[in-house]
Amino acid sequence: MASEQKGKIKMQAAKEALIRFCDNLPEDANLGLSTFSPLKELVPLGTNNHAAFKEAIMRVEARGGTPLIQSILGGYEALTAQARTQSGYGRYILLVVTDGDSSDGNPASIAAQVVRNSAIEVQTIGFGVANHALNIRGVTDYYSADSVESLISALDKVIASETESFVDPTEFAN
Repeated sequence: MASEQKGKIKMQAAKEALIRFCDNLPEDANLGLSTFSPLKELVPLGTNNHAAFKEAIMRVEARGGTPLIQSILGGYEALTAQARTQSGYGRYILLVVTDGDSSDGNPASIAAQVVRNSAIEVQTIGFGVANHALNIRGVTDYYSADSVESLISALDKVIASETESFVDPTEFAN
């Protein structure tokens, strides 16, 4: 019973953090949501879908099982399709937030293939996990979070990595 209660607390913390993450993204940012168990796309990748994302987050329930290989492949397909519609323009980040080991095998080689064979970046947040198979030096960005605050901080780092800083164009004037 104690582990079930702990799981509910972690899920509520993750929901709160992901809603705040969504609120910090521009409305025109491509955003989508898939769950692990069952493996299902709840919000298709798209823009101006923050309300749908937040509603879907609130409906998610922890059910056990974390098919990371299938999830990464599904994310890869969605992001690849989006890249085609944008003629490759933009930055593509597959964000995996997980609180445990993969239930369908070691996802490291699949994540490495995605990163090496596409323009997609794999960023992982291990929530309540000190280290994870997706913490692959030189391949993935990995953040560890053990509280709501640290999860929000990790999500903010993902947002910060997404936001590019451009030089003021007036600095190029002669």
